[in-house]
Amino acid sequence: MSDKEKFRVFENGVLNPQIDKYEGEAREKYGDEAVEYTKKQIINAYGEDKEIIKDLTAKLNKTLKLACEEGVPSGEIAQKACELHKEWISYFWKTYSKEAHLGLCEMYTKDQRFYDYFEKIAPKAADMLYEAMKIYLK
Repeated sequence: MSDKEKFRVFENGVLNPQIDKYEGEAREKYGDEAVEYTKKQIINAYGEDKEIIKDLTAKLNKTLKLACEEGVPSGEIAQKACELHKEWISYFWKTYSKEAHLGLCEMYTKDQRFYDYFEKIAPKAADMLYEAMKIYLK
């Protein structure tokens, strides 16, 4: 993929609104290196790895929805959703830690921007993921 193709995601506005809105906040919380790495991974997610990320996201969302319907954070389906979420974030994060992963899931329940995203998957999906993740990461 050429540099021009990689940066097309910025030109057509796919990432600009999110970057403009959240980049400063992310840099403050996680540092420049983490943000730059994640931006590179996002570019790949909209480029050469687009289908991999799309499929993984769909599988995660479907599994999380099923977990919400079952309503058992310790259940097999909810724990599979946690495994898929770990795989998904590991694609974008340079380093992984259980503490950061749990913190991210907690943020999904407290930050309305993320909570609203998860509500589109299933009612209380952010809460289910957070409760299931507490068990998964023990």
